[in-house]
Amino acid sequence: MRKLLELVIRNRIAVIFVTLVLLIISIFVLFTLPQGVFPKATFPRVLVTVERGYAPLDEMEIGVTKPLEEALITVEGARIVRSKTARGTAEVDIYFDWNIDLNQAYQAVLAKVSEVRAALPQDASITIRRMTTSAYPMSGYSIYSDKRSLKELRDIAEFTIRPQLSGIKGVYRVEIVGGERPEYWIVLKPEKLAQFQISPVQIEEAIKKSNRVDFLGRITEEYKIHLGFANYLLKSKKDIENVAVGQNKGIPILLKQVAEVKPSVKEEYLVTTSNWCLSVNGVYWAICRGRHTIATSNVRITGRFCCTHKR
Repeated sequence: MRKLLELVIRNRIAVIFVTLVLLIISIFVLFTLPQGVFPKATFPRVLVTVERGYAPLDEMEIGVTKPLEEALITVEGARIVRSKTARGTAEVDIYFDWNIDLNQAYQAVLAKVSEVRAALPQDASITIRRMTTSAYPMSGYSIYSDKRSLKELRDIAEFTIRPQLSGIKGVYRVEIVGGERPEYWIVLKPEKLAQFQISPVQIEEAIKKSNRVDFLGRITEEYKIHLGFANYLLKSKKDIENVAVGQNKGIPILLKQVAEVKPSVKEEYLVTTSNWCLSVNGVYWAICRGRHTIATSNVRITGRFCCTHKR
């Protein structure tokens, strides 16, 4: 110990210089060190989620889960394939070896799902997600009001808050939960359906064919191309009621003759609250490459709307 002290005293200028350099480096690292809610980690797991409305459990299991499992088990490097099936939803987890390149594994899963997509129901919605720390919610906003309806709050979240959050550097996904989304419900009248011999499937097909946009053609004139479209989209209750769903002796049968159209809201299975009030929650995820997670979370959004609560 005595020799060490003598060495330090003899080389005190060098020791002071090294100490100052380390101090400067420490201060620099202190202000530039990335901050994050979660550490940057990659898990050897890919999640495939399929949604199909209110499809029965047996149809989901036979028509969705089984074909996906059989295809994904053949992905190179796949170690375990697990699935969960419920009414209208199915989840398939693919676990890989820890030493695998997750980007390549993700591309292989995309390729396999594309191959089997033709065998799945056409109305099935498929989402494929890599399970990294950025796949979990980082921060969010809750908006609520004593004067505005949940529909208005949903519109504010969708068209005011969501675009601003999506424009923040590092944010790559924004989801809105809660609120009310308007829609129309068609309540069929069984006695009228029997009278005109019209089935619910015919009504569904008639509405699909009526609610469309058709491309009519194009005209080239003076170095300009004019495109022609026919807009048949249903925009109001009256438009829906006047859809022709069949014919009776050459006379069109309108939807309002066999059913009642009611304004309503889409069924929501998640109810969100904030400060003991029904609210709309906007949750966003961030990759945060070259951007601090805390700094991304602290970015403020602008706009005049109802009370806002940040979580």
